[in-house]
Amino acid sequence: MNKQKDSKEKQQKESASDSTFFSDYEKKVNQRIKEAIGDEPVKAFSRRCGVPDTSLRDYISGKKKPGLDAITAISSFTGITVDWLATGRGIKYTRDLKYAEERLRGAPPAVLPELPEELEPYRKRLDALLTYLSMIDDDEERSQIIDSFVLRAQDKVDLDPLKDYFTKMKANNTK
Repeated sequence: MNKQKDSKEKQQKESASDSTFFSDYEKKVNQRIKEAIGDEPVKAFSRRCGVPDTSLRDYISGKKKPGLDAITAISSFTGITVDWLATGRGIKYTRDLKYAEERLRGAPPAVLPELPEELEPYRKRLDALLTYLSMIDDDEERSQIIDSFVLRAQDKVDLDPLKDYFTKMKANNTK
């Protein structure tokens, strides 16, 4: 009798923790969808990505859970991975998947091939920096590291070519 009672209590606790997980998940997926839409009006975003605006509004407000089709459409349109959009885990942008795959194969991502001649002696260091930056999922944190690097290096050399390079790299990371 006690074993049955203990088993029932255990199932109730597990069920309660599952519902807590899913309610947290729903709140967070709504926030991630809102983040993916950004400042663009929902109706305009809807037209461009192919998900009805009423559905998007319901996802954001929590009235409905987005299905795989909606998450996939938003992902394809924004360049945000399905994994990150659905769970908040993993690599956020599909453009960063290439760097992750290269790291898994043991090859660091290469610096832009059109590296200015003045920076050629620093190619290995720049490759190492780019490898490190590609491991950071948070765009803001990545930008802060680049800015900090540039500020520290300004005292040592003329950095106009390096600034141009990082400006190009930032532009490539936002595409």
